[in-house]
Amino acid sequence: MALRLLCRSIKENCCAVYTATLGPTRDANPIAHVGANGVAPTAAAPQTEPIQRPPGSVDPDRATMLMLLERMEKLATDSLKSGKDGKVTIDRSALDEIIAEIGQIKAMLLRNGG
Repeated sequence: MALRLLCRSIKENCCAVYTATLGPTRDANPIAHVGANGVAPTAAAPQTEPIQRPPGSVDPDRATMLMLLERMEKLATDSLKSGKDGKVTIDRSALDEIIAEIGQIKAMLLRNGG
C-alpha cells in the first residue's frame, strides 16, 4: 500500500514537471506517447548549433596555449640571463618542462584541427 502511494506521488510529480516544462498539452504526458505496442516512438535528434562566443571572448584552449608559451619564454629568458661567455646552461627539469608544454600545445592544435 505504501509503495503504491509512493509510486502515485512520483507519477504526479513527474506529470507536474512535464506540465510546467511543456505546458498542459498531450505532449506534456509522457505516457500519451506510447503506441499500441507499448513502444514509444523515437524523436528526431535535436539539432545543435555551434557555440557562438561573444566578440572579445577568448577560447579556453587559446588561453591555455598562451599561458604555456609565456611559461616557456620565461624558462628560456631566465636561462639566457644566467649565461656567461656566450654559453647558456639550462636545468634538465626546465628543459623537460618546455618539451612537455610543446607536446601539450601540439595536442591542442591537433584536437582543434590545426
